Amino acid sequence: MTLFNWICTGCWDIVQTDVPQGTQCLCDNPSGSAFYEEESSATYAHPIDLEAATNVNLQFWAKKSIDLYGHYVALRYRTVGESYWQTICSFMGVGDWEHYDLDLSALAGQSIELSFSSRGIWGVNYATFWIDDIHLYTDNSYSEAQYLLSPPLRVLSSPNPFTRELAIAVQGFEKGPLQLDIYNIRGQKVCSKKTNPLTSPAFSLNWNVLDKAGREPAAGVYILKVSAPNRETTIRKILKLH
Repeated sequence: MTLFNWICTGCWDIVQTDVPQGTQCLCDNPSGSAFYEEESSATYAHPIDLEAATNVNLQFWAKKSIDLYGHYVALRYRTVGESYWQTICSFMGVGDWEHYDLDLSALAGQSIELSFSSRGIWGVNYATFWIDDIHLYTDNSYSEAQYLLSPPLRVLSSPNPFTRELAIAVQGFEKGPLQLDIYNIRGQKVCSKKTNPLTSPAFSLNWNVLDKAGREPAAGVYILKVSAPNRETTIRKILKLH
């Protein structure tokens, strides 16, 4: 099953309970149905390009309940095109939500696949591992972070070019407000709009674009940024005509 850019096999799934942030997180064995020596995994569905990176950090929150010998959860990677997975680290023991910050700079200069894997044993009839808020940072730049747990918002804006009114359609978010901002090419915020909390995964509006002083912006190129809680910000270039 593919959800939020992760491919879950075996006992892994995405759950909506015991979530520290947002509404969903990855979980190993939430149904309590792990079998002896059954291999399961949650694998990021897309290759991660680190070929131009020098410094790489993976950050996430995790909670664990791994207290039986023979059961394990491991973070693994493999180079794109290879079949063999290599273990980055393993998780054992019992503990509440904890923040992990892993230095993966040794993987810089290549394209990789990333996976959390586990092996079940008899007697494990409960959830054992939860993961949330997964980010990958390259070269210590938070502006280049990849938010691995949730996909970017899907944003359509029309017409483009536009004259005054801009129709915006957004899909791919859970509950919560949307933040919409328009910047000029100098990086100055021209106008912004924040919606009330939403309950539907789709939203649309017709925006009569005016600057903070209530004036129509000048013709030119602008940047539309749309963000929502626990989602990667989506950026679109738009052109304003006279």
